Amino acid sequence: MSAAIRGILKDRKSNIVDGFAKRIQSSSPLLTEALAIREAYLIFNKREITDSSIVGDIQLLISLSHTDDDPPWEFYTVLKDVRILARKRNISFVFVKSSKNRAAHFVASEHV
Repeated sequence: MSAAIRGILKDRKSNIVDGFAKRIQSSSPLLTEALAIREAYLIFNKREITDSSIVGDIQLLISLSHTDDDPPWEFYTVLKDVRILARKRNISFVFVKSSKNRAAHFVASEHV
């Protein structure tokens, strides 16, 4: 199925440093979310940003990104990539309810 991923990347002072919006192919909503997270990590890596965090509202993915447990096979490779990039750049993944994240809500409501 076709899906859209979007994100805003901010530094520790909440300044917007980058963003993305694109269409992808995905087999499930959870995989789509995992791919969006990986895209954010790839941008941080490309820009050589360290000591920062990614905010998301999918608690399962946040939990899986912080553990060495094997993630579900559906997004195993994607989450393994996320873990490697997170360690390399010292980037954390933080849970915030979507109702508390106005920037993410705005971006999610826009169309790619």
